[in-house]
Amino acid sequence: MRSESRKKLSAAVLAALLAASPAFPAILTPAASLSGTEWQTENIYNGSNIENQNYSHWSSPVESYLAPCGDGTLMRVQYVPSTKETIAEYYNASYELQSTKSIPQELPLFGGFYETDQYYFLLTGQKNLSESPSVEVYRITKYDKNWNRLGAAGLSDCNTTIPFDAGSARMADSGNYLMIRTCHEMYKSGDGYNHQANVTIQLDMEQMKITDSFTDVMNTSYGYVSHSFNQFIKVENNHIVTLDHGDAYPRSLVLLLYPGDISSGRFTPEYTPCAGGNMFTFAGKTGDNSTGASAGGFEISSSAYLAAGNSIDQSSANGSTRNIFIAAADRQTGRVTTSWLTDYEEGAPSASTPHMVKIKEDTYAVLWSVTSSDTETSTVYYTTISGNGTQTADIYKLEGNLSDCVPVVSAGELIWYTWEDERLDFYTIDLNDLSQTDRKEIKNGTKEFTITFDAGEGFVEGKTTLGTTNKTLPALPEASRDGYILDGWYTDVSGGTKITSSTTFTQDTTVYARWTAAPDADLQGVIIKSAKSPAKGKLKLSWKPVSAADGYEIAISTGKAFKPGSSVVTNVSASKTARTVTRLSKGKCYVRIRAYQTVKGQTYYGDWSQTLKVKIK
Repeated sequence: MRSESRKKLSAAVLAALLAASPAFPAILTPAASLSGTEWQTENIYNGSNIENQNYSHWSSPVESYLAPCGDGTLMRVQYVPSTKETIAEYYNASYELQSTKSIPQELPLFGGFYETDQYYFLLTGQKNLSESPSVEVYRITKYDKNWNRLGAAGLSDCNTTIPFDAGSARMADSGNYLMIRTCHEMYKSGDGYNHQANVTIQLDMEQMKITDSFTDVMNTSYGYVSHSFNQFIKVENNHIVTLDHGDAYPRSLVLLLYPGDISSGRFTPEYTPCAGGNMFTFAGKTGDNSTGASAGGFEISSSAYLAAGNSIDQSSANGSTRNIFIAAADRQTGRVTTSWLTDYEEGAPSASTPHMVKIKEDTYAVLWSVTSSDTETSTVYYTTISGNGTQTADIYKLEGNLSDCVPVVSAGELIWYTWEDERLDFYTIDLNDLSQTDRKEIKNGTKEFTITFDAGEGFVEGKTTLGTTNKTLPALPEASRDGYILDGWYTDVSGGTKITSSTTFTQDTTVYARWTAAPDADLQGVIIKSAKSPAKGKLKLSWKPVSAADGYEIAISTGKAFKPGSSVVTNVSASKTARTVTRLSKGKCYVRIRAYQTVKGQTYYGDWSQTLKVKIK
């Protein structure tokens, strides 16, 4: 009988046990459980996008995107400033992470992401404070739908010291052309200042060649807006239509309709100026960065050009509370009508910069958030408007936040996400019933599970979503029970393979932790009674017996380290308490002994005894 007194093996012995792969017993009915534990994969990114769509003076590049992939699946594209990389994560319809790709940053500054039917594009840039004409300030990189790099085009000598400065970057495509609307800080002007304005770039997507750009100082007839604190662009019948948040020339949300047909490879006006005008005018001095307003969305309906924003009461010199407005410019007459969706009283918390999303023809969702100044809790409000800017539904609300991720329509739902470090929250609104919402909290890269086990040997199951990149498998919990230990993760229970930390998974995988019988505690610490050389080339060793041992292993070496090649290992049965080893070389040697036990074909070893030095005759 084995002793009833047992304990866990040391870490070194456990590591040796894990290298073995014994036959698997059947899964047994769970009869108890360990406390829940959790593990983390490599997919944890420090940062946050919560309420990043909201700005008071000037905006910044959008760093968060969702792209529907069909069948309710989604690709999340997120620029991570802390690691200066863009990640693409793929989620199934249940918002379970399937795989992750990391796309290296090409130039130091992130500008934006855009998807066409065939390609992905990333816009990056770098500073040019020396005003050198040879510095590549903007770069557009093309990828296929598996994120294989296909090529790039760059823009230099473009009157730019800092790209994307105090503004955003948005893109639109038509035919072979990708149109980019962004901004820059310009070379120092005659007054000694580096002023800021918008930038427009046209790219031939197939040849990856920039065919036109405008980065100079001019006026709105050329599409120039200064300062431009947010930029939007659409393509309609091969003509670009833009919206800029200007604080000086002009001081308004300005709509510009370009006369050039971009299918020619150019958009820059030559003889015919840009049309358009002010959609929402700001009070205050020309060039005052504070306009009391922001722009959050731009769309083109069948009857109007629509801009969504927030603003203070522009007629009040002391206004601070912002409300949500929709400005609609009639496509036939150019007449602008402003509709207010909220009427928060002065002094109340402001509405954030809104999102506006097309959900079907001539129907748009408008979303904004309000954060309580007392509790710091946020509420998202939303409604719908028609193609002429008229509100068409009640205002609904849900607890939570917006982000710089513009909501997308997928599988009949409006979806966006917020991100803060390891946590993701996916928000959904049912477009067939706007009162129905959901919020999925995902601890990205973190899963929780509870291990269960039965009264004997067996397997315990823990299921997790492990993506296509290498993950760190969950560590086995600090747990044991009388006579049993947890020894590792396996793929199945019928002779499956032991899983290592570098194993790559391509789909959801069920992994199994295995309980196995632990060796008897009495195996530890065999004591040598005597070690001597009774005759030439001989070593006689005796020891105190261990009742639980199935045998003993004797190691003899010419060095204290017992290195392979310098050692002799001899096994003896459990009935023996002494052994004489022959054919040894003359001189000093070192000897030690340990007990072992075999359980269901697996051998467990106790600790080595003390090491003794013997002079061989």
